[in-house]
Amino acid sequence: MAKKGQISHYAAQKAAKPDVRELIDLTCDGEVRTRALELLAFFQSLRMKPAWASTNSYALSYKGKRVGYFKLGRGDKFARNCLDVQIYPIENYDAFLRGRTEDERALFCAEFGNSFVRPCRACGGCAPGLDVTVCGETYTGVCRCSRYITNPTERQCAFLRLMTELRRAYILETAVGTRQNLPPEK
Repeated sequence: MAKKGQISHYAAQKAAKPDVRELIDLTCDGEVRTRALELLAFFQSLRMKPAWASTNSYALSYKGKRVGYFKLGRGDKFARNCLDVQIYPIENYDAFLRGRTEDERALFCAEFGNSFVRPCRACGGCAPGLDVTVCGETYTGVCRCSRYITNPTERQCAFLRLMTELRRAYILETAVGTRQNLPPEK
């Protein structure tokens, strides 16, 4: 929070809308910087340009629907080497995992349970949470909005890329309103 007579980081960034690469350079070093740039390049390759959302926070959207957030430096604190990535969950991952390789399905099943399941606590007004089916297992009341992966490992980056692709497929499916975009059942 800004002291009396000072402008807050939020107000300054709201006016300037800083480029995400500038903030990566300002807040990240080494592996964290490399992973942040790799994820940024991945999001941009999918035509998802991160849009400034709040202090050091960028929204990721596809077809006008939120995919997730890309955050740097813990907000106003400008913490060094802190990258948080959030991808919103969907209800039935199994339907969207059908067309994926066995390795991708195994990675997703392992990382979803390890990295992503958190019960809803009504933090973002989405209570009572989402019932999510992953790899034949149903998780009840999963938080829709507050689960971030902080400083993702290489394996978690692969998981985030896959989760992003699945979220985009889900958005496309719900926008079209048919099941035509899903891989066929085996």
